[in-house]
Amino acid sequence: MCNANIFRTLLPDEIEVRVQQAIESKGKPHANLLLYKNARVDMDLLDEQFGCLGWQREHTFKNNRNYCKVSVYDKDHDRWVSKEDVGVESNTEEVKGEASDSFKRACVNLGIGRELYTAPSIFVELTDSEVSDNGVDKYGNKKYKCKSYVTFRVSHIEYDEKRSIKNIVIVDRYGNIRYTTNPTSKPATTAPQRKKLTLDALMDAAYLKGLCEWLRKKAEGKKLSDVIVAYYDCDEEVIKCVTNEFLRLYE
Repeated sequence: MCNANIFRTLLPDEIEVRVQQAIESKGKPHANLLLYKNARVDMDLLDEQFGCLGWQREHTFKNNRNYCKVSVYDKDHDRWVSKEDVGVESNTEEVKGEASDSFKRACVNLGIGRELYTAPSIFVELTDSEVSDNGVDKYGNKKYKCKSYVTFRVSHIEYDEKRSIKNIVIVDRYGNIRYTTNPTSKPATTAPQRKKLTLDALMDAAYLKGLCEWLRKKAEGKKLSDVIVAYYDCDEEVIKCVTNEFLRLYE
Protein backbone atom coordinates (compact mmCIF):
# COMPACT_ATOMS: atom_id res chain seq x y z
CA MET A 1 0.00 0.00 0.00
CA CYS A 2 1.01 3.65 -0.20
CA ASN A 3 3.35 4.11 2.75
CA ALA A 4 2.90 7.87 2.78
CA ASN A 5 -0.88 7.54 3.32
CA ILE A 6 -1.31 11.02 1.84
CA PHE A 7 -4.96 10.37 1.03
CA ARG A 8 -7.68 8.98 3.26
CA THR A 9 -9.37 5.71 2.36
CA LEU A 10 -12.50 5.82 0.22
CA LEU A 11 -15.95 6.14 1.76
CA PRO A 12 -18.77 3.78 0.70
CA ASP A 13 -20.49 6.36 -1.52
CA GLU A 14 -17.19 7.03 -3.32
CA ILE A 15 -16.89 3.43 -4.51
CA GLU A 16 -18.67 2.24 -7.64
CA VAL A 17 -19.75 -1.36 -8.23
CA ARG A 18 -20.22 -2.95 -11.63
CA VAL A 19 -20.93 -6.44 -12.91
CA GLN A 20 -17.85 -7.80 -14.69
CA GLN A 21 -19.60 -10.93 -15.88
CA ALA A 22 -22.58 -13.11 -15.07
CA ILE A 23 -22.17 -16.87 -15.40
CA GLU A 24 -23.69 -20.08 -14.12
CA SER A 25 -22.19 -21.52 -10.93
CA LYS A 26 -23.56 -24.53 -9.06
CA GLY A 27 -26.58 -24.49 -11.35
CA LYS A 28 -27.53 -20.88 -10.61
CA PRO A 29 -26.64 -17.51 -12.17
CA HIS A 30 -23.97 -15.53 -10.34
CA ALA A 31 -22.44 -12.11 -10.94
CA ASN A 32 -18.78 -11.29 -10.46
CA LEU A 33 -18.63 -7.72 -9.08
CA LEU A 34 -15.77 -5.26 -9.42
CA LEU A 35 -15.09 -2.19 -7.26
CA TYR A 36 -13.75 0.99 -8.82
CA LYS A 37 -13.66 4.76 -8.44
CA ASN A 38 -14.56 7.39 -11.00
CA ALA A 39 -12.54 10.43 -12.03
CA ARG A 40 -14.73 12.83 -10.02
CA VAL A 41 -13.71 11.05 -6.81
CA ASP A 42 -10.06 11.49 -7.76
CA MET A 43 -10.60 15.20 -8.34
CA ASP A 44 -12.47 15.58 -5.06
CA LEU A 45 -9.69 13.89 -3.07
CA LEU A 46 -7.00 15.93 -4.80
CA ASP A 47 -8.95 19.11 -3.97
CA GLU A 48 -9.48 17.92 -0.41
CA GLN A 49 -5.81 17.17 0.17
CA PHE A 50 -4.04 19.88 -1.83
CA GLY A 51 -6.71 22.47 -2.69
CA CYS A 52 -7.76 23.17 -6.27
CA LEU A 53 -4.55 25.17 -6.85
CA GLY A 54 -2.25 22.52 -5.43
CA TRP A 55 -2.45 19.91 -8.19
CA GLN A 56 -2.49 19.72 -11.96
CA ARG A 57 -2.90 17.20 -14.79
CA GLU A 58 -1.37 16.99 -18.24
CA HIS A 59 -2.29 14.68 -21.14
CA THR A 60 0.14 13.64 -23.86
CA PHE A 61 0.01 11.14 -26.72
CA LYS A 62 2.79 8.59 -27.17
CA ASN A 63 2.50 5.88 -29.85
CA ASN A 64 -1.18 6.78 -30.22
CA ARG A 65 -1.83 6.14 -26.52
CA ASN A 66 -3.18 8.68 -24.06
CA TYR A 67 -0.90 9.29 -21.09
CA CYS A 68 -1.83 11.43 -18.10
CA LYS A 69 0.61 13.00 -15.66
CA VAL A 70 -0.83 14.18 -12.35
CA SER A 71 1.36 16.51 -10.30
CA VAL A 72 0.87 17.56 -6.68
CA TYR A 73 2.73 20.29 -4.84
CA ASP A 74 4.95 19.14 -1.97
CA LYS A 75 5.12 22.17 0.32
CA ASP A 76 7.59 20.53 2.68
CA HIS A 77 10.24 20.28 -0.06
CA ASP A 78 9.01 23.12 -2.31
CA ARG A 79 8.63 20.93 -5.39
CA TRP A 80 6.10 19.31 -7.70
CA VAL A 81 5.80 15.51 -7.55
CA SER A 82 4.35 13.77 -10.62
CA LYS A 83 2.96 10.34 -11.42
CA GLU A 84 2.08 9.18 -14.94
CA ASP A 85 0.14 6.30 -16.46
CA VAL A 86 -1.52 5.24 -19.70
CA GLY A 87 -5.23 4.80 -20.29
CA VAL A 88 -7.37 2.08 -21.86
CA GLU A 89 -10.11 3.16 -24.24
CA SER A 90 -13.75 3.01 -23.18
CA ASN A 91 -16.33 0.84 -24.90
CA THR A 92 -18.59 3.87 -25.37
CA GLU A 93 -16.39 6.96 -25.77
CA GLU A 94 -12.95 5.96 -27.05
CA VAL A 95 -10.98 9.21 -26.70
CA LYS A 96 -12.74 10.59 -23.62
CA GLY A 97 -12.74 7.19 -21.93
CA GLU A 98 -9.02 6.66 -22.51
CA ALA A 99 -8.22 10.13 -21.15
CA SER A 100 -10.33 9.53 -18.05
CA ASP A 101 -8.79 6.11 -17.51
CA SER A 102 -5.22 7.44 -17.75
CA PHE A 103 -6.10 10.11 -15.16
CA LYS A 104 -7.59 7.56 -12.77
CA ARG A 105 -4.58 5.27 -13.17
CA ALA A 106 -2.17 8.13 -12.47
CA CYS A 107 -4.15 8.94 -9.31
CA VAL A 108 -3.82 5.33 -8.17
CA ASN A 109 -0.05 5.78 -8.51
CA LEU A 110 -0.37 8.66 -6.05
CA GLY A 111 -2.29 6.39 -3.68
CA ILE A 112 -5.95 7.35 -4.28
CA GLY A 113 -8.17 4.28 -3.99
CA ARG A 114 -5.27 1.83 -4.00
CA GLU A 115 -7.04 -0.01 -1.19
CA LEU A 116 -9.60 -1.29 -3.72
CA TYR A 117 -6.94 -3.70 -4.99
CA THR A 118 -7.22 -5.55 -1.67
CA ALA A 119 -10.89 -6.37 -2.27
CA PRO A 120 -11.86 -10.07 -2.17
CA SER A 121 -13.41 -11.85 -5.13
CA ILE A 122 -17.05 -10.82 -4.94
CA PHE A 123 -19.62 -13.26 -6.35
CA VAL A 124 -23.32 -12.60 -5.89
CA GLU A 125 -26.04 -15.15 -6.53
CA LEU A 126 -28.73 -13.80 -8.86
CA THR A 127 -32.36 -14.78 -9.31
CA ASP A 128 -33.70 -15.98 -12.66
CA SER A 129 -35.75 -12.78 -12.93
CA GLU A 130 -32.59 -10.65 -12.72
CA VAL A 131 -30.92 -12.15 -15.80
CA SER A 132 -31.47 -13.21 -19.37
CA ASP A 133 -29.57 -15.88 -21.31
CA ASN A 134 -26.44 -14.71 -23.12
CA GLY A 135 -24.93 -17.81 -24.72
CA VAL A 136 -21.91 -19.71 -23.39
CA ASP A 137 -18.25 -18.82 -22.83
CA LYS A 138 -15.26 -20.56 -24.45
CA TYR A 139 -15.29 -23.18 -21.71
CA GLY A 140 -18.93 -24.05 -22.31
CA ASN A 141 -20.21 -22.31 -19.19
CA LYS A 142 -23.60 -20.69 -19.50
CA LYS A 143 -23.48 -16.88 -19.61
CA TYR A 144 -26.12 -14.37 -18.55
CA LYS A 145 -26.87 -10.72 -19.06
CA CYS A 146 -28.11 -8.76 -16.03
CA LYS A 147 -31.34 -6.84 -16.42
CA SER A 148 -30.92 -3.05 -16.50
CA TYR A 149 -32.43 -2.59 -13.05
CA VAL A 150 -29.89 -4.93 -11.40
CA THR A 151 -27.43 -2.59 -9.70
CA PHE A 152 -25.28 -2.81 -6.60
CA ARG A 153 -23.56 -0.41 -4.22
CA VAL A 154 -21.27 -0.47 -1.21
CA SER A 155 -23.24 0.24 1.96
CA HIS A 156 -20.38 -0.28 4.42
CA ILE A 157 -16.63 -0.77 4.35
CA GLU A 158 -13.91 -1.19 6.96
CA TYR A 159 -10.12 -1.11 6.61
CA ASP A 160 -7.33 -2.52 8.73
CA GLU A 161 -4.18 -0.70 9.88
CA LYS A 162 -2.52 -1.48 6.53
CA ARG A 163 -5.43 0.18 4.66
CA SER A 164 -6.57 -3.21 3.33
CA ILE A 165 -10.28 -4.01 3.15
CA LYS A 166 -11.27 -6.20 6.10
CA ASN A 167 -15.05 -6.00 5.79
CA ILE A 168 -17.38 -4.87 3.04
CA VAL A 169 -21.14 -5.02 2.58
CA ILE A 170 -22.73 -4.91 -0.88
CA VAL A 171 -26.45 -4.22 -1.27
CA ASP A 172 -28.77 -4.08 -4.27
CA ARG A 173 -30.87 -1.11 -5.35
CA TYR A 174 -33.50 -2.04 -2.76
CA GLY A 175 -31.03 -2.11 0.13
CA ASN A 176 -30.97 -5.90 0.46
CA ILE A 177 -27.57 -7.29 1.52
CA ARG A 178 -26.23 -9.42 -1.33
CA TYR A 179 -22.64 -9.87 -0.16
CA THR A 180 -20.63 -9.40 3.02
CA THR A 181 -17.16 -10.60 3.99
CA ASN A 182 -18.29 -11.19 7.57
CA PRO A 183 -21.96 -12.25 7.73
CA THR A 184 -21.83 -12.91 11.49
CA SER A 185 -20.79 -9.38 12.46
CA LYS A 186 -22.75 -6.17 12.42
CA PRO A 187 -21.25 -3.32 10.39
CA ALA A 188 -19.40 -0.82 12.54
CA THR A 189 -21.02 2.56 12.88
CA THR A 190 -17.75 4.47 12.66
CA ALA A 191 -16.64 5.95 9.36
CA PRO A 192 -13.10 5.58 7.97
CA GLN A 193 -10.55 7.67 9.81
CA ARG A 194 -10.92 11.38 9.08
CA LYS A 195 -8.06 13.60 8.02
CA LYS A 196 -6.65 15.94 10.68
CA LEU A 197 -7.26 19.62 9.94
CA THR A 198 -5.43 22.31 11.92
CA LEU A 199 -5.23 26.09 11.99
CA ASP A 200 -1.67 25.86 10.71
CA ALA A 201 -2.89 24.25 7.49
CA LEU A 202 -5.45 27.04 7.05
CA MET A 203 -2.69 29.65 7.10
CA ASP A 204 -2.00 28.64 3.50
CA ALA A 205 -4.40 30.94 1.62
CA ALA A 206 -4.39 28.84 -1.56
CA TYR A 207 -5.17 25.67 0.38
CA LEU A 208 -7.97 27.38 2.34
CA LYS A 209 -9.53 28.72 -0.85
CA GLY A 210 -9.35 25.29 -2.48
CA LEU A 211 -10.85 23.69 0.60
CA CYS A 212 -13.79 26.11 0.51
CA GLU A 213 -14.38 25.39 -3.16
CA TRP A 214 -14.40 21.66 -2.44
CA LEU A 215 -16.76 22.15 0.53
CA ARG A 216 -19.09 24.21 -1.64
CA LYS A 217 -19.74 21.14 -3.79
CA LYS A 218 -20.06 18.79 -0.83
CA ALA A 219 -22.21 21.08 1.31
CA GLU A 220 -24.95 21.83 -1.20
CA GLY A 221 -28.19 21.62 0.74
CA LYS A 222 -26.35 20.63 3.94
CA LYS A 223 -25.09 22.40 7.03
CA LEU A 224 -21.48 23.43 6.43
CA SER A 225 -20.20 22.48 9.89
CA ASP A 226 -21.71 18.99 9.55
CA VAL A 227 -19.85 18.43 6.29
CA ILE A 228 -16.56 19.67 7.77
CA VAL A 229 -16.69 17.30 10.75
CA ALA A 230 -17.78 14.41 8.51
CA TYR A 231 -14.51 14.59 6.61
CA TYR A 232 -12.09 16.23 9.07
CA ASP A 233 -10.92 15.75 12.62
CA CYS A 234 -10.83 19.34 13.84
CA ASP A 235 -11.81 21.66 16.71
CA GLU A 236 -14.29 24.54 16.93
CA GLU A 237 -11.66 27.16 16.02
CA VAL A 238 -10.93 25.40 12.75
CA ILE A 239 -14.64 25.10 11.93
CA LYS A 240 -15.12 28.80 12.66
CA CYS A 241 -12.13 29.79 10.52
CA VAL A 242 -13.29 27.73 7.54
CA THR A 243 -16.88 28.91 7.92
CA ASN A 244 -15.86 32.58 8.00
CA GLU A 245 -13.77 32.20 4.85
CA PHE A 246 -16.55 30.23 3.15
CA LEU A 247 -19.08 32.97 3.91
CA ARG A 248 -16.65 35.65 2.73
CA LEU A 249 -16.23 33.90 -0.61
CA TYR A 250 -19.77 32.84 -1.32
CA GLU A 251 -22.20 35.10 0.54
